[in-house]
Amino acid sequence: MNTKLIAAGAVALAGAAVALYFRHEIKAEKDKKIEEVAKNIEVDIDQETIDKAVEKAVKEATERAVDTAVQKATVQMSREVYSQVKKAVDAEAGSLKDQVKDEIKRKIGSIDISKARKEVIEKAKEQAAEKFDDDLEEVLEKYNRELQNVGAIYSSIAESFKNCTDDIPMTFTIDK
Repeated sequence: MNTKLIAAGAVALAGAAVALYFRHEIKAEKDKKIEEVAKNIEVDIDQETIDKAVEKAVKEATERAVDTAVQKATVQMSREVYSQVKKAVDAEAGSLKDQVKDEIKRKIGSIDISKARKEVIEKAKEQAAEKFDDDLEEVLEKYNRELQNVGAIYSSIAESFKNCTDDIPMTFTIDK
């Protein structure tokens, strides 16, 4: 199967090469005949047609030249503007950096460390007190729940003893 495919490809390739060769030969013969005919024919073109053709060619060439010049000028102007802006920004950036550094130094120098320390300590105390209050409220709620449970347990025990010993008086105390 592969040999048939290769043979078909080779035939197609050979056919294409022959076609290209004949096309080239025909084109060469055609160009040769056109040259011979052009040498033997005298063409009379009036001046007005020549002037219009020249004018059109000059106009098109001028437009192309102007377009090319405008594009080149635009690119050059863009590059120059970019360069000048970059230089100006770089110069200002250095100046601004120095100004910012000086301002930061001035602001840091004006900070009262002891006052800031006191404010931080005061804020920390407030937050610690709030946290402690929250924790105490949770402990109190838990204590009250547990106390209610203990009370319910003692009431249940007392009720059980009361039913068992109707005639015997009993007293419960909790010692520490």
